[in-house]
This record gives sequence, C-alpha cells and structure tokens, in this order.
Amino acid sequence: MRASHRRLGRLHALVLVGVHGPLWLATFVVLALHSPHEALAIQTHGGAEGLYSHQFGHLLFLLAMVVLYFRLRRHVEWTSRGWKYIAVSCLLFAVWNAVAFLGHWLEELMPSPAFAGGTNPWDRVLVAAPAWKALLFYACKLDHLIAVPAMLFFLLGLRAFCKERS
Repeated sequence: MRASHRRLGRLHALVLVGVHGPLWLATFVVLALHSPHEALAIQTHGGAEGLYSHQFGHLLFLLAMVVLYFRLRRHVEWTSRGWKYIAVSCLLFAVWNAVAFLGHWLEELMPSPAFAGGTNPWDRVLVAAPAWKALLFYACKLDHLIAVPAMLFFLLGLRAFCKERS
C-alpha cells in the first residue's frame, strides 16, 4: 500500500471517528429516529407542465450522452481504461433515458383507473391496457437495471482516472 493511500485512510478515519465522530453519530441517530414510515419511491408530476419539463430533461440528457460518446470516440485516446468506462456509461445513460422517456409516455397513454387491486403494491395489476402495452410498460419500469450499471461504469471510469494519476 502506498504512503499516500495510508495517509488518506488515516484522514478518513480521523474525519469519521476523530473530532467529528460524535457529530456523525448524533446525526445518524437523529435521522434514524425521525425517518418516515413510508418511503414512496414513485414521483408524480403535478399537471402537464411537470411531465413536459421532466420528459424534456430526459431528452436533453439523452442527447448530451450521445454527443459526449461520439466526441469521446473522435477525440480521446482509447488506451485509457477510464475513457472506455466513461464511454460505456454514456451509452447506458442514453439507453436509460430512452427507456424512461418511453415509460413515462406509456404511463400517460394509460387510462386513469389502469390498475386494480388493494393498497398493497404487490396485489395491484394493470387491467386497462392491451397486453403488448402492459408488457412494454412493465419493462420500462425496470429502467433501474440500466441506470445502476451506467452509474457503476461512470464510477469505474473515475476510479481508473484516479489510479492513472497516482
């Protein structure tokens, strides 16, 4: 282990446990005691303007990732592992944005009482949509299976850059 890594390890230990240790512990306890009873993971967009701006954000992010990917392909030396990881991340983020955009669009095409069942999300089923649209809608709701690897490749790219510098 290099001396710089050992110093960083000691620095992190000092920050987390040293002088600020009681502050971190108190913050954790307060947050744990005041946590919400439900963690609502679905964000609705109030009115059409909320959805339009959200969809526009997906399109801009998709465009930015495609442009960045092609700029990297044209201008960057591909001997660096970091740039390869970042390029894969760009493609995955572009695909994620396309899938999320399609999912939001399909959700808006569904009639209001599209779901039937109880209040438990595991008991609810999609009833007011054709089979192909329901399958595509559910597939689009699994967009985190694309977004998480995209973030992972981005992180791996940044980590490779840090390793190349030291």
